[in-house]
Amino acid sequence: MSISKKVRCFIDDYLAMYESKEGYGIDTYNKFETQHAMAEAKYLECVSSLYRCSLISKDNVIKKIDLSLKRLENIAIQHFQGTYSWGLGFSYKEYTSFEPFLITSSLVLRALQSIDRIGLGSNDIEVKAVKGLNLWMNHYTINMGPSHDDTIMPYYSPNLKEPIFNAAAYGLATLKNNSSIDFLFDLDKSLKWMYSQYIPNLGWAYDTKSNVIDLLHQGYLLNAFLDAYGGKKVEDIGVSILSNFAGSYCFSDVLHLVLNEEQKAKSSNWIRKVGLYEIEVLSKPARLWSIGEVLVFVSRMTRDVSCTQRWKYLSNDLAMKCIKMLESEELNEKEYPRHYMHAMHGLTEYLEMLRSSSK
Repeated sequence: MSISKKVRCFIDDYLAMYESKEGYGIDTYNKFETQHAMAEAKYLECVSSLYRCSLISKDNVIKKIDLSLKRLENIAIQHFQGTYSWGLGFSYKEYTSFEPFLITSSLVLRALQSIDRIGLGSNDIEVKAVKGLNLWMNHYTINMGPSHDDTIMPYYSPNLKEPIFNAAAYGLATLKNNSSIDFLFDLDKSLKWMYSQYIPNLGWAYDTKSNVIDLLHQGYLLNAFLDAYGGKKVEDIGVSILSNFAGSYCFSDVLHLVLNEEQKAKSSNWIRKVGLYEIEVLSKPARLWSIGEVLVFVSRMTRDVSCTQRWKYLSNDLAMKCIKMLESEELNEKEYPRHYMHAMHGLTEYLEMLRSSSK
């Protein structure tokens, strides 16, 4: 069986399973089945991608989108009157199931933009999502201070009042693509500041106080800046970041920036010098959704005519890693919609890349 046929089989099987369960499933942080807005966003990205490369009929994709939008409305949070936001859908730590999160709301809005771009969007839901994210940017923000040119950044959630980089970048980049928005601050300035927080040759940390560089977060950030600035702007940065995570046997999931000699002495992990910095490579293989989000980025880079075709070789490797993890009975990823739908988004973008390159 060819690689494209194998990928297509996995996509068809997992989307059918997701649909039969109406999006319900457990989560790493919640063992009770619920619907997941983040997984639903990735589902919409998948069907949009399949439609773009003519692998699904218009009637079929309309039916799938309609059911998906009903599920999204069912779990939407009206945090601001007349608007939609989305969160985890379950209680986590001190946060209730009604706590909206910036990253989830941004992923949903981007997915709504994707179906809009193929001419099959739902204006009412997208308008409410845009209004929700717009009000978020005008209410839940922090001034980073004079040392950061008084840049305004959004909070992660109403009760987690920190500007977490991956969520902030994704939210800003998603709204940048909606020209009808009026902001109380300079969105482009905030996005450029966020881009400038890149640690040379390493990536972006979790926030201004953290030394953690997480693969899933790098995937979100790279896709956000690809949306905002195009492939040429992020190509060299993408190569540098992903080369740090790519090991001989697997991708690593997390790197730590070495801050002092004490941390270095206590570590039982590999310490590697990268440019002016040292990093601690944790012995933690990349999770499925990390690989899936990175595959989205790499496959999109391969389709970008301004970028080198070297991305295609990495996309082949990442697609096979996704399939291997999905086949693993030990990992049992089919129980976790947020995980496997990130992988499905990666595989559909990969399949779209294969079909476009064969034309």
